[in-house]
Amino acid sequence: DFAADAIKTYAAAGKTLLIIPKNDFDQFKLLSDLGLEDVINIDQMEASINLQTPDINNPFFQNIFSSYDQNISMPESKMFMKWSNGQKLLTYANGYPFLGRVGNNEQIYLFAAPLSDAYSNFSKHGLFLPILYKIAFAGRKESKLQYNFLNESVIQIQLSQLANNMIVKLENEGQSFIPDQRINGGQLNLILPKEAIKSGFYKLVDSKSDSLIGQIALNLPKIERESDFYTNQQLTALFQDQNNIRIINDYDLSSLLQYISESKKGFPLWKYFLILALLSLLAEVLIIRLFK
Repeated sequence: DFAADAIKTYAAAGKTLLIIPKNDFDQFKLLSDLGLEDVINIDQMEASINLQTPDINNPFFQNIFSSYDQNISMPESKMFMKWSNGQKLLTYANGYPFLGRVGNNEQIYLFAAPLSDAYSNFSKHGLFLPILYKIAFAGRKESKLQYNFLNESVIQIQLSQLANNMIVKLENEGQSFIPDQRINGGQLNLILPKEAIKSGFYKLVDSKSDSLIGQIALNLPKIERESDFYTNQQLTALFQDQNNIRIINDYDLSSLLQYISESKKGFPLWKYFLILALLSLLAEVLIIRLFK
């Protein structure tokens, strides 16, 4: 029917799909068309089975646990169907998958039982929402900030949402320009105007719709960030004809402020003149008393 065809078209495009069976689920032909040919309905309603603790080394569970206790209380579920292919994310204590990544490209997430109270208490467990968030964002490719150096002749950028007729412009707080560019199979090749562009963060914007499609960081060439120092002999040779430049050798940095102040304002002689004036006044008073 139309719904099944739409689901198959969606999955064939490589999109993420989550399948949660209902109590009366019978669409095993659809599962077979999606590449899940070994799914078997068992519908064991007799007893619930505890789930095993997840493998935290699996990238799927990255950032789900702030701390991990191996003795965490796990939910339980009855079994409704089973399969053997694909990747097991959560498993029953008997080893069968409760949640798996299946399909030709493992972009289909499949629960082995309905999430109703009659089958499972998983929907009431603390893992439920984080795992659904992970599944929801599994098909979204992270837009990583790409960086290049200003001295590169051609900058290559991989962007999934590029169209062959798209014209990309670069924008930051002080600049907005359209560089020479070519798009080929999702790769954007840029030739930047080196004499005009500065280092910094730039937005990649569709010039027609002004929509943001990515970001890029342009850094100074590595050689411009290398630390190197002149020796005292080299500095002396460089500035030997510059009378206004003094080279300080082995100067005590604790008195550097005083040195700079003395160099700019001169040596403060007013203190000595004041003392001399007081001594002269004292001498005058003594002479007057002695010869009076």
